[in-house]
Amino acid sequence: MTILLSHNTARRYWEFVGAAGKRGLVDGDPVLRAASSRRTAIERCGANLLGDCDERPIWLEQPVDLMVPSGDVRGRLRSVNEHVCSSRLPHSSVCRIGSDLYVTSPELTFVNLGRSMKTSTLSAYAMELCGGYAMTPWTQRGFELRAPLSTSEELGCFTRGCGGMHGCKRALEALRIAGEGSRSPAETLLYLLLCIPRSMFGYGLPKPLLNRRIDISRDAQMRLRTEYVVVDLLFEDERLVVEYDSRSFHNSPVKLDHDDDRREVLQDMGYEVVVVRAERLSNYRWFDDLVRFTIGKRLGIDVPPMDSRFVRGVQNLRDDLRG
Repeated sequence: MTILLSHNTARRYWEFVGAAGKRGLVDGDPVLRAASSRRTAIERCGANLLGDCDERPIWLEQPVDLMVPSGDVRGRLRSVNEHVCSSRLPHSSVCRIGSDLYVTSPELTFVNLGRSMKTSTLSAYAMELCGGYAMTPWTQRGFELRAPLSTSEELGCFTRGCGGMHGCKRALEALRIAGEGSRSPAETLLYLLLCIPRSMFGYGLPKPLLNRRIDISRDAQMRLRTEYVVVDLLFEDERLVVEYDSRSFHNSPVKLDHDDDRREVLQDMGYEVVVVRAERLSNYRWFDDLVRFTIGKRLGIDVPPMDSRFVRGVQNLRDDLRG
């Protein structure tokens, strides 16, 4: 018998090990058919999944999510969430991490979470998988810079290959919204608030490029001491740059002066630069003013005024995206 970690447990595993852990992907279907969630199988898998908090791996929270092929092999343990899957799993959809212990691949984990996550939060998870960071709730900062675990193309191809598996439809909806290349949860939040459709209480703006390189002149290179600049969000056709400034990394006088120089260089090249600080991003009314009177106008989009229904929807969306 095998143990197949899935859903939120798999998510936390991949956030902990990163892209280096993707070695050893195998055909998922034989693993699922042999999977069990009974105590005897769990105790033989070589990992302390049911132990006390100080005995478990740092990334492992209870209840543990396990995939099983049918209700016949369910252990019905209080510390385990069992997910029955009767569908065939695609090739290279699970990874072996122990003698009888496996974990769903990042792509299969994404599809599985489509069954329980809202489209908005699933879009945020897709951006984490395809971005340069990982959520690490066990650390003080809450996230770490990492190599991407997947790409939008890989997630899309995998999801379409899953046929009628639960979660596929929502996963594809999330991918139509998500962007690729985010380097922080704040960039992801900013992108999604701007681009999620109005029907879902976002602003429905065109999708910008994330962390796009802009080459600069030789004089600008000497001024900034770099060959190019990378901007957070770029609306390329409109030459509009939207930058997030948390003040956590931009607070020293030297860094503030460099940011001013960088902004001037971009403006000299014909780009309009809009800076979104953490306080404005966290306040839905201040953020709405920025979108309506600055970003929307620069994009040539007439942003509808907020009514009470939209205010409630925006507040709920923000709560969802912040977890």
